[in-house]
Amino acid sequence: LLLKDSDMTFKVMPYKGNESKFSFSPSLDTPLKASDRSVTITYEGKSVAQDITVKESSGSGDVVIYLIIAIAIILVLVIVVILLRKRSS
Repeated sequence: LLLKDSDMTFKVMPYKGNESKFSFSPSLDTPLKASDRSVTITYEGKSVAQDITVKESSGSGDVVIYLIIAIAIILVLVIVVILLRKRSS
């Protein structure tokens, strides 16, 4: 956070180490929705609204997980077939 003092000087206030002085709306625990257009950051009673854009999740992360699981299952089946063929030889 960049703070501007009454004497027109600026200083950087890092969040780390000063967490108790900050609050956010929506809170940091609240998942953002595509309908959210801004977040409000409050530092020691002074607030500023920051415009944001939230994009909907495409769900592609789920597809990747399913592909990894499918590949793992196929590999296990291949190993089982190889072991069964060696046993029967």
